[in-house]
Amino acid sequence: NPVLMANNTNIILNYLFKTVLPSMLIIVILGLLLGNLLYFFDKKRGYRRSLMTSIASLFGESGFLSERWGGRDGFLAEKYHRFSGIPMIIIIFVISYFFSMGMQAYTTAQAVSLSNINKLTYDYIAGKTFVLPEGYSAAMGDSIKRLGGKIIRGKGKVIDLYADIQKGKYDGLIIGLQRAKYDIKQNNIKGLINEAIKHNFKLVMIRPKYITLAKELIKKSKSNVLVGTVVDFPLGDSPTEDKIKEAKDVIELGVDDVDYVADYNIFKQKRFDKFDLDILEGTRLGVIHNKTVKWIIETGALSVEEIKSITKRISQIVSKEFSDYVEKVFIKTSTGYYGGFGATIKDVKVMRSVSGDLPIKASGGVSNFSDFSQMIAAGATRIGTSKALKIFKKE
Repeated sequence: NPVLMANNTNIILNYLFKTVLPSMLIIVILGLLLGNLLYFFDKKRGYRRSLMTSIASLFGESGFLSERWGGRDGFLAEKYHRFSGIPMIIIIFVISYFFSMGMQAYTTAQAVSLSNINKLTYDYIAGKTFVLPEGYSAAMGDSIKRLGGKIIRGKGKVIDLYADIQKGKYDGLIIGLQRAKYDIKQNNIKGLINEAIKHNFKLVMIRPKYITLAKELIKKSKSNVLVGTVVDFPLGDSPTEDKIKEAKDVIELGVDDVDYVADYNIFKQKRFDKFDLDILEGTRLGVIHNKTVKWIIETGALSVEEIKSITKRISQIVSKEFSDYVEKVFIKTSTGYYGGFGATIKDVKVMRSVSGDLPIKASGGVSNFSDFSQMIAAGATRIGTSKALKIFKKE
């Protein structure tokens, strides 16, 4: 029973401020109480020494250190150290605190890193119950609801709720929804664009915030390299109007190819009204602005029959409504984000068998010239890869 999460930040902060820090304060309070009790029963020890020793003893062997180094005969007890063992206690406290804090954060993060957003598919979510911890926005459960899952507000600490999942009380725990680590540094982007320019590659696929940079570099070099970006990444499940708005924004930035993530989960649920509307409006926008359009169906999330059905449906909609534009509307295998699943030869063959006049783009997992050649033979006319130079050199 997995935990749905995207990054460990929420769980770590939750533990730091709601578990670790209160625990350390409790330790101090208990130490103070114990110190007073020791002094009350054995005044010969000295109030200050009893107090410091009792606090340190709560950290295990550090109690011995404070007794030896911070007591009346310790090296910290000389005339220049009037506060006796206090410096040692502070050092021990700080070291123990940060060690405890780090261990709590690490072990908790490990406990909940067993799964990720890749589980957010209709087959996995529909009909199941997920718990949303207190303090987390209800919006975090929207994707679950859209896929037919049920959301319950949890009570108690995250780690307790996780234990409830292990016992089978819930099907999953929502800690955060992952956004892809899909960004790289600007210097790397420049290198990617310049590589495409140098070797006259067809297109560079980049994040929207780098479109302007790419267009400037390409214009400066008088190159014909095109610029593409992905819209509604990673799940394709935004409302149609949001999807179109995002596409309009990148078109205004000068993008040449608009790669939409199709709402494949809606398709799996057979909720075709929204799915068809996305295809119609998204493609229409591309036609109006004379942009190449690609529909990413995320083959890794689909069965062979579903790959066949979704490809056929997109082809029929585009062929019927935009018959003069079909050569500029691709059906693309994947984002490369879904569980590491990319294009396969089998998937490309299935897609090509029903795509009609719509071309196919194979993306994800094409890493050498052999893969490239096989994808072309299977029916793909565009290849998306991070190994373009290697393939260009026929390696």
